[in-house]
Amino acid sequence: MKKSALGYIIPAVLIIAAVSGYLIYKSSLEINLSNGDKLDNISLKGPNGEVFSLHDIHNKYILVHFWASWCGPCVAEVPELNKVYQLFRSQKIGNSDGFEIYAVSLNFDETRWKNSLNGLGVQWPLNVNDTQAFKSEVARKYNVGSIPANVLLNPEYEIVGKNLSPDQIKDMLNRFTNQ
Repeated sequence: MKKSALGYIIPAVLIIAAVSGYLIYKSSLEINLSNGDKLDNISLKGPNGEVFSLHDIHNKYILVHFWASWCGPCVAEVPELNKVYQLFRSQKIGNSDGFEIYAVSLNFDETRWKNSLNGLGVQWPLNVNDTQAFKSEVARKYNVGSIPANVLLNPEYEIVGKNLSPDQIKDMLNRFTNQ
């Protein structure tokens, strides 16, 4: 009887330990910000060497989108993000003047990143890259451990959503438009 009880207890303990470990690991990869937190300024170089600063975007809802050209799910999101961008970029959203995407690439290879912007048909203009990738100051500061990752900001740079799909972004912007 003791032998058969151990046959159930040991696997159960191992399963619980594995699930707990996975949940702790998964939470360590998520952006460590909450709704209502204000996002500090981010300033990085664009494809032509110009510096784009997040806080230079005024009176708009902003999607801060972390991605890389080598990331399959990131690449797959581009067409849908293009649609959301085109739909809301000039539309009044509440009292704001529209919507902008500030895309932070975590590519080690700057040339590959630049080529991907045209090759993927990225339609939003604010694209920046940090060749330090996941070791970059911005990735470490916001605990970006996996991509795609994003935060949606209101015009005061406060987080109103994070790790949203393009459909969820569209739904949220529609809700804010009707407020």
